[in-house]
Amino acid sequence: SLVVGDRDIYPSPADGLWLLFYVLMYLAIVHLVKARMARFLPSLWLDGAVGGLGAASLAAALVLQPVLTQTQGSVPVVLTNLAYPVADILLVTFLVTAWTAMGTRNPSWWLFAAGVVVLCVGDIRFLFAEAADAYVEGGLLDITWPLSAVLVGLAACVRQSDRVAAEFHAGWQRRRNRL
Repeated sequence: SLVVGDRDIYPSPADGLWLLFYVLMYLAIVHLVKARMARFLPSLWLDGAVGGLGAASLAAALVLQPVLTQTQGSVPVVLTNLAYPVADILLVTFLVTAWTAMGTRNPSWWLFAAGVVVLCVGDIRFLFAEAADAYVEGGLLDITWPLSAVLVGLAACVRQSDRVAAEFHAGWQRRRNRL
């Protein structure tokens, strides 16, 4: 608002910052996994990337194809509107890949995942509403973005005790040894 004032500019400089948020989320996930895994194999990420991109392309085809037929406007507007749900889908698949690799039951990951899912649902719902020219500012949909930020923030505040982590690892090793 300070930069654009009362002018209706879309995409705005804020969109660039929001898209930077996704890059920071990807980096945060990588950092969390590296900090919690004793042995971090690059092949693990490659396996996850293949599965994640396959799932993302399927989701993009199911979600984005109907919207593409309805979306109208200039190329920057269409690209900006599509960038959010695509980034959300990739973020969810990245998070699921990391979660699967770690096998964690940490409450912070549940909150983090819930925040990402709420963000994804809000962005995709916004895209459908915007494509149908039915989005109304100040509605229930607008709650999804601050709610997702609160959930991700709460995830950062939850700490897993060393005892819980040790018990989880011991249980994981027992299950692994049975296989």
